[in-house]
Amino acid sequence: MSASDKILDVYKDRITCFIDILGFSRDVESIDANPALFLSVDAVLRHVSMCKLNIDHARAVRGTSYDARMSCFSDCLVVSYQCESGATLRALSDAAFLGQVFVRPGYLPRGAMTVGKLYHDDVVVYGGALVEAAKLESLVVSTPRIAITERCMELIRADLEEAGASSQHEHFVQDDGSGPFVHILGREWPFLEKERQQEQAGEIHGDGIRDMFREIRSALPLRYASAPHEGAKRKLEWMRDYVNRSLAEHGLPEEFKVSLPNTVRSGRLRRVANRVNAVVRSWCRRGWGN
Repeated sequence: MSASDKILDVYKDRITCFIDILGFSRDVESIDANPALFLSVDAVLRHVSMCKLNIDHARAVRGTSYDARMSCFSDCLVVSYQCESGATLRALSDAAFLGQVFVRPGYLPRGAMTVGKLYHDDVVVYGGALVEAAKLESLVVSTPRIAITERCMELIRADLEEAGASSQHEHFVQDDGSGPFVHILGREWPFLEKERQQEQAGEIHGDGIRDMFREIRSALPLRYASAPHEGAKRKLEWMRDYVNRSLAEHGLPEEFKVSLPNTVRSGRLRRVANRVNAVVRSWCRRGWGN
């Protein structure tokens, strides 16, 4: 085998999801002034690290499993998968799980899911698919959503058809007119079904869905009140509208709707921040949902 053939043997098409955690860097910079932010920053990073450990462990113990791999750097992460039957459904589910991890404390996940050449191992990740996804995230995707390219959508449609789930397309992917994106707050994700079963069996306590929407309802106004500019406010307004549209899917009443007031008293901000950070840290201990 020639050197070129060896390179092409490892530099292959992969489903690639790049996510930027909007608002995260600002919190890190503000920890000295507001130490309570340490809790949410630490909890989210530890949970992402737990996700990576579980992905790596599953790959080592059970085999390739789409050769799923995750890399994290600063406030960004990339997850990739071999292009094989069913891989896009796994990619969608993982992206939704991570999106929920980020939005519970009020961070906004923005990114893109692409298909293209990528090399990804335990040390490095690079390739055209990551370049495309990162460019889409920074230059095209203006709202806090994980956009999906048309080439990736073609594979998703094929995987849904093969799974006999073509009619469930909207449970996993939505489009508000700006292009398809991962429906991170959908009801039918496998990790939510697993959580519901654990709740029924008494293995975990609480009502996961209601708890999540309560946390989001508390966190987004907090973020809005401290938003540094109008652009940040518009992104939070988009997320408010998306969250509120998603309530009906879960059969949740109006009391769960997110409201973004013009002003919030600083004392209330501190109380809400401490409560949200503590709850998120507790939730994150439940572990990777897949």
